[in-house]
Amino acid sequence: MTSQYGQDRFVLRALNGLRGGFFLDSGASDGVEVSNTRVLERAFGWTGICVEPNAALYAELVANRSCHCVNCCLYERDDDVEFVEAGTIGGILDEYHPALLERARGLLGAAPGGPPPTVRKPARTVRSVLREYGAPPVIDYWSLDTEGSELTILRSFPFDEYTVRVLTVEHNWSPARAVLRRFLEARGFRWAAALGCDDCYVSGAVAGAGPGAGLGPDRAGGGLFGERAVGHAWRSSVWHRR
Repeated sequence: MTSQYGQDRFVLRALNGLRGGFFLDSGASDGVEVSNTRVLERAFGWTGICVEPNAALYAELVANRSCHCVNCCLYERDDDVEFVEAGTIGGILDEYHPALLERARGLLGAAPGGPPPTVRKPARTVRSVLREYGAPPVIDYWSLDTEGSELTILRSFPFDEYTVRVLTVEHNWSPARAVLRRFLEARGFRWAAALGCDDCYVSGAVAGAGPGAGLGPDRAGGGLFGERAVGHAWRSSVWHRR
């Protein structure tokens, strides 16, 4: 399986078909279904870290992927948190996306209008996870999809220690989308594209890489887009297995 909205293809365009890169996948689910990083790992030789707090999905993730897999929530502090364990739309209760509440209640058999059931989960900072698993100082791609806690996690990210080249962040069309964009642009990222409920950002170095970069102007949307450098890899069995 490939990503839900073409995030993996976007990353490879942005990074000129990079092989052997490093990813951080936050909210990795089972590592196969609509995974943003599976093609990078399987077809392009990337390594990285997949983080998934849901117990059942994590068990599948470990079986499906060869990279480091971590069973926790990412958050602004190392602590235990109340977690809405609602399949692929699970998230930290204090940060949970309001638009998902009714759906989560239905999945968990909770009464309409009431609080969804939660379980206690360990939460860790991004810094502690990256350090434990020996992440390089440059994270080529970060997929951030945590159902409401994205801004809190970004604000706690150690930008003084790690550089992120390409980032896709889920916004679910919430008011936080504009805040996320302002936050990232203040740190040198450039908005590049909208893919479904994700916004795509590239670091200033990637955006200004010149003629060799995989992205060029997107006349339709005013962002960045491109088709170069991916080549025959899109014909691989990994890419087309859906």
